[in-house]
Amino acid sequence: MATTSIATRVERLRQVSRRADVASRPDLIELSKGEPDLRTPAPVVAAMHEALDAGWTHYSSGPGELELRQVLVEDANRRFGTSYRASECIITHGGAAAITSTALALIDPGDTVVTADPSYSLYRDAVALAGGELLEVEIRPGDEAEGLRRLARRAIAEDAGLIMLCNPVNPSGATYSRAALEGLAAELAESDIRVLLDEAYEAYVYEEGAFATALSIPRLRERLIFCQTFSKTYAMTGWRIGYILTTDVVALGAILDVHKTFNNTINTAVQRAAIAAVRTRDATIPAMLRDYSRRREHVMERIAAFPGVRFVAPLGAFYVFFEYAYDIPSVELRNRLVEDYGVALRPGAEFGDAGEHHLRLSYTYSLETLDAGLDRLEWAFIELAATVPAS
Repeated sequence: MATTSIATRVERLRQVSRRADVASRPDLIELSKGEPDLRTPAPVVAAMHEALDAGWTHYSSGPGELELRQVLVEDANRRFGTSYRASECIITHGGAAAITSTALALIDPGDTVVTADPSYSLYRDAVALAGGELLEVEIRPGDEAEGLRRLARRAIAEDAGLIMLCNPVNPSGATYSRAALEGLAAELAESDIRVLLDEAYEAYVYEEGAFATALSIPRLRERLIFCQTFSKTYAMTGWRIGYILTTDVVALGAILDVHKTFNNTINTAVQRAAIAAVRTRDATIPAMLRDYSRRREHVMERIAAFPGVRFVAPLGAFYVFFEYAYDIPSVELRNRLVEDYGVALRPGAEFGDAGEHHLRLSYTYSLETLDAGLDRLEWAFIELAATVPAS
């Protein structure tokens, strides 16, 4: 007789997770995914071809290729005045593996982990998989400095072992400034709480001075687990490569042990391509940023005209996270938009309780696709205004 039982951790994950894609169909306009439609920069693709031709098709070392790790720390040290060494870097299977490896390495069942609300939904799932308890502290756009101080105090009060944050923030596009991060560091000064900071959208910030990397805050570095991915920065989502930087040798060793167990090493050819990505970033990223900036302005102008909708302009990333005034849960509204209007967005509740009555629209699509989807979305909100009571 076949058994039907599964691990408790999987059942817990399914109970806790709020991540859910919709079924695709030919007429559906997707505006939900954080998937850059821009092509991976040509130097990166060329480096991949060259690596394959040169025979880079075998196993890598556990932490990743030394040359790539050296390039990454040299780039960080050059741009942010740090002094990282290659031995303090691990190459991971994308940012998701970096985040999940950290959770499994540092969280025991019952441990408290604190994050901002709203925030990237993978944190909830990774903490659940590790058996931890996620505590969310609401931080609204415009309240980042005080919000981080409040979050730090709550983490101390709850005896949390780990704080997980993204900057710029997915889904809202809000950013943490230098002052906000220094305030976080000051609040945590007498604690031993580690901070995982996920800066997947670091390259895409639209206002100078609005964002500061955690790497530039000396008082954070001793507790910092810095998580980054090539996916968003270089339009390399399908290449599945990310990395971790930390001076915390105990955490680093534990994360590496976990990553080796469920992912092992990243293929060497992609790592050679990643070297080219970092070395040519100054030549490739500005054009991509200009493209996203144009889309951002266009999308905000369109959404601002929808009845019953308001939002804070995103300062980073490539999403508009807008609030709506109608008495309908965000998951239900997302489903209605898919079924009745053929346009897909992300429901705000996926990103935390504070995200309820919000939707996240991604502008990682062409202007033609964005306009086609926004036309459907505008009509949907016109009909909502006429048929659904305001909340």
